[in-house]
Amino acid sequence: MKKLLTLLFLSTALWGNAQIWRFTHSSGTYTPLPTNLPSLVSPGWDDEYIPITLPFNFTIRNITSNQWVLDSWGYISDDSTSETAILAGFVCDLQDLGNLTGTTGISPIRMQTTGTTPNQIVKIEFVNAGFYTGDSTEFANFQIWIYENNTIEYRFGPNSYLSGTNAFDGSTGPIVGIGNDVTNGLDEMYLLDSISASPVMVFLQNATSPLELDDAPANGKIYRFEKTTPANSLSSNEQKTKIYPNPANDFLYISDVQRGDFISLLNMDGQIVWSAQAQQPKVEIPISELPQGLYLLSTNNKWNYRVEKILIQH
Repeated sequence: MKKLLTLLFLSTALWGNAQIWRFTHSSGTYTPLPTNLPSLVSPGWDDEYIPITLPFNFTIRNITSNQWVLDSWGYISDDSTSETAILAGFVCDLQDLGNLTGTTGISPIRMQTTGTTPNQIVKIEFVNAGFYTGDSTEFANFQIWIYENNTIEYRFGPNSYLSGTNAFDGSTGPIVGIGNDVTNGLDEMYLLDSISASPVMVFLQNATSPLELDDAPANGKIYRFEKTTPANSLSSNEQKTKIYPNPANDFLYISDVQRGDFISLLNMDGQIVWSAQAQQPKVEIPISELPQGLYLLSTNNKWNYRVEKILIQH
């Protein structure tokens, strides 16, 4: 399992950040872009940097621009060299599937703008993308949606993976998330972890390695990232969630949560040891069987993404 070697999960550090992302996931029908759209890449593409111009400015932390770079590894960055900010839609070593099958040009990358200001959406689609370290029968379809209101969606379509696939170059799945700041490495990242059907967003700061999903998202899966307000600017009613006791022994309780909140308990190796979506205002987490030590409790709701350090003592 992936290790979070240098996570700085102190909630005060997270809330002090000027840009926080809220993550939600859902399922829907995958709709391919029109096939008559031109491809952004030539047949046989591999390791390409493609400049793209958005019809509006998009902001990630201190980067505001309509000039971005699409990397054929499955992400968009502000620059092809420094990559200060990135949108990681499906990051792994991708290439034209034709390079493996002998039929060139079967993996176009298309872009389309829909809607009108202030509700425009730029949609970028990888069609039947192959894997550099995969098999010729493996492929993925996915889209990166960039909203004019600075929301991001990653939408996943039909795919094919072999059992025990090496498509992700030794990892279990792709890297998916948002990079607020990757100037000197993984300075500030919001990445998804755990199974793709019900992932959890993890905040990494100055980490030594990224996180990957435990598998690849299924056809119809939608991941949505929205900017949210730092907790210190929320009303007292919105900050009323309580976590107790801490240190904890047999049970950990979370009160005044909202129905639908995503709650996860992780150990310091980044493993999710318990997770659920809240159905009642009070959540009870059994911890008597967990080893003593420090854990990270994350709650993700429509106002903010919150992480607390929890000490378990028996």
